[in-house]
Amino acid sequence: RTAALDSEYIMEHPQWFYWVKKEAFDNFYIPKCDYMEPIALATPQAMEEVYTKEKTLDRYIDQFTYDPATLDYDKYKECLKESKEDSAKFLELVEEKFGITVCSAFSDRLNDPQPAWSDITYTRLYLDQSEVAKRLCPHDIPYLFNDSAKASLNKGTVVNEPLWNLLASIIPYWQSHYGIDGVRLDMGHALPDELIELIISKARANDDKFVFIAEELDTKNSKWVKEHGFDVLSGNGFSEEPRIIEHRFTDFYYDSKKLACPLFALGETHDTARLAARYGGRALSKMLTCINLFMPNGIPFMNCGQECYEIAPLNLGLDVAEEDKYILGKDDPRCGKLGLFDKTWMDYKQTDLIEVLPKLMSVRCLVVDSLFNDDNYPVYFENPNVLACGSVLKVIHLDNTYFVALACGYNEKYNLKAYLTPLFAAKPDDTIDTLKLVYSSSACELTQVNSDGFTLSCDPYCFVLLELTTKAK
Repeated sequence: RTAALDSEYIMEHPQWFYWVKKEAFDNFYIPKCDYMEPIALATPQAMEEVYTKEKTLDRYIDQFTYDPATLDYDKYKECLKESKEDSAKFLELVEEKFGITVCSAFSDRLNDPQPAWSDITYTRLYLDQSEVAKRLCPHDIPYLFNDSAKASLNKGTVVNEPLWNLLASIIPYWQSHYGIDGVRLDMGHALPDELIELIISKARANDDKFVFIAEELDTKNSKWVKEHGFDVLSGNGFSEEPRIIEHRFTDFYYDSKKLACPLFALGETHDTARLAARYGGRALSKMLTCINLFMPNGIPFMNCGQECYEIAPLNLGLDVAEEDKYILGKDDPRCGKLGLFDKTWMDYKQTDLIEVLPKLMSVRCLVVDSLFNDDNYPVYFENPNVLACGSVLKVIHLDNTYFVALACGYNEKYNLKAYLTPLFAAKPDDTIDTLKLVYSSSACELTQVNSDGFTLSCDPYCFVLLELTTKAK
């Protein structure tokens, strides 16, 4: 739904974009609607209220103008000729000769504190405004507002068909030229259903197993994600997993099994604070990285640098503070740099995860089927407030062999009492035969085994993997 400011398509199809007066670009004004809650969803009902109440709309819309070809076609052609097919030069010429430029993109949420995104611009998915805008705020000049940015909820009636066809051709191009087998559809939830269907159908016509990842942070929308043809939900693990004391990690882990489609099991992303930089440091990062290999309905996702306990963020997008840029200290030459934008590097030598993860992955391969079917069972603890979670996972093709993966999230040594009640409720004629400790991320001792459970003495932030066999009573 967005393009670079110097996209070739701005040169070739200026009517596909929104244009503003040049002086408006640097100080682009987005109305702050005091009668709406912060970061409000731009539903038709909300936009009806905005278009009815907002007193500064004329000032806002006055920033917009027609595209250069509509304003003066001959002068537009001169700019094309002088630019010699250099799109950046073309935009400079338009700014000079017309005094206009493409509009900055911005959040589709009302009252979002983020400033305008001055490195990208929106495309016009529809050549008219939404029904509410046409009724309450009609203007001849095309203007961009939160409703047109959230086109999934605010559709126009005149589809920009050439643009839609172009967007739907992008993935097939990458399939045929580079053999890609999946994509994350950025902000797919803001696109009209019909456009999503077109994009997915074109890709799957070439490869019926092509994977579509939905950039959807709210796990409550997993049913929508599945119904719209996506395979994976990106989810909000980055905000939930590090918040152990609030029980958000355990809720995230156990709730994953209930979702309509798989989601990424992750604790950090390229937009967030690093796990190793949070309270708990490397022990926390190691525990979460390991347990994410064994989350029901979860696909393990590891952010670049997580495997070597990096603490410097790659970006300041979500759940990360400005001061985190300087976490390495002023004496480190990487201090203040962000990996998404600056030339930087990672210290890959100070880690044990690179050796640990392949070994755990070999175990995951033995139980992977059970992660996505009914052959996984939650581990219970002495009470619901215990800061721990885990699952019993069946080994493929072996009736009585399982692995137990769990995480104990206390920041101090803790005696964890675990119960395999759900497993034995499903298999009431069985009991524990053998139980042995295979791996733990920090010091851990199996101190007691009962008929339906066991006790562990765990060091802080401990991931534990045990091998379990059962037998008839």
